Amino acid sequence: MQTLHEKLKQARSEEDVKDIYIKALGLKSYSKDLIDICTKEIWFEAKDTAKNSSYAMFTQLLHYAQDGLNKGETVPPFLAVIDTEKAAIMKTADVLPFLAKETVKWDKSASQYPKEALAEVSAHIGTHFVSFRIATHEDEFISTVNALLDAGRSLWQAYFAQTDVYSVREDYKLNCPDVGWYQIRNALKLRNTNGDGLSVDFSTFESAYKTLTEKLQPQVFELGFLRT
Repeated sequence: MQTLHEKLKQARSEEDVKDIYIKALGLKSYSKDLIDICTKEIWFEAKDTAKNSSYAMFTQLLHYAQDGLNKGETVPPFLAVIDTEKAAIMKTADVLPFLAKETVKWDKSASQYPKEALAEVSAHIGTHFVSFRIATHEDEFISTVNALLDAGRSLWQAYFAQTDVYSVREDYKLNCPDVGWYQIRNALKLRNTNGDGLSVDFSTFESAYKTLTEKLQPQVFELGFLRT
């Protein structure tokens, strides 16, 4: 059986790369548009070559995140970049304060970002993402993404298991078609606080979140972000 890396080496287009990752990760509910692979839990930026750095790919992905935030939309709890040789994942919460400052001067097109934007994004995200070499860490990458997807999916299922009262739906704009992670998370936490309906267990999600953080810490030194 071919490994993920072997399949990626045979990719001839960005669509091939996306489809190979979708199959490897077992994604069922997703869309492919400006955001290459979009799920409620993770956004993926994909490339059919390894010549782009993770910083460059995250810069493009953060352009979409910034655009969404400016429109009052929300982004999922995780962001990821993938190509034929490598992959990387970060927690959206680590970049939201940076994006909220709106200091980056973006181009009209996400793929045509200015050098200044790349430099500014790179300086911020340098210690905030976990990298995987697909040739040697395929299993770890897949298991990490699946754990994050499963944890996020369980909370979405808990949310749709009951309907919130009108005041909560209005406060968090839960009836909007673009309802996202920020609204869902806070509505679920409010249910726990108010005792409305069944209690929602965040432990699986928090465990997956903590595990990603722990994977990041050794790479701060391994990848040269900080020196001892």
